[in-house]
Amino acid sequence: MTGTIRLLDLGTVSPLRSQAIYHGLAEALTEDSPDTIALLSPASAYFCAGFHQNPAEELDLAWCRLRRYPVLHRRIGGGTVYLDSDQLFYQCVFHRSRAPFDVASIYGRFLAAPVEALRRLCRLMCGRSVTFRAESFQIFQGLRPDSSGAQPRRVSQSVGKSETCRTSGGKAAILDPLSP
Repeated sequence: MTGTIRLLDLGTVSPLRSQAIYHGLAEALTEDSPDTIALLSPASAYFCAGFHQNPAEELDLAWCRLRRYPVLHRRIGGGTVYLDSDQLFYQCVFHRSRAPFDVASIYGRFLAAPVEALRRLCRLMCGRSVTFRAESFQIFQGLRPDSSGAQPRRVSQSVGKSETCRTSGGKAAILDPLSP
């Protein structure tokens, strides 16, 4: 396989398809397959738990059902996230022979361009800088905790807005993912 990277601009897709696309691409990938970057947005809001998480322990499933939020459980790790149509997913599916092995190198290689675009956009639109924490794959606005103890707002876990708020019982509940 040459150094060609296939770009799939898939537009808006269902919540299930937004997760199924990278799972399917990875499952079908061989050393001869083209490496792929897929761009897409979910048509509606949903929650997605990581492989090692139990959605019933992370989310209030009755609350999600009542508000008609689908809850998906992906086949890769990471935390439970809220995803919606205001996010652009940037899914990189590369054969392991053509990708770095360690997490920091993977994030540095595949997120350099989107992180730089987000940095420039934040500086231009809101006059703030952002920092990237490769160890946790999160992008934060350049805010300091205020006197109430509020932490910097997480802007992205997939280069979009994706924030989980916790209730006192430890279960996730989202009312407005970008509310302070």
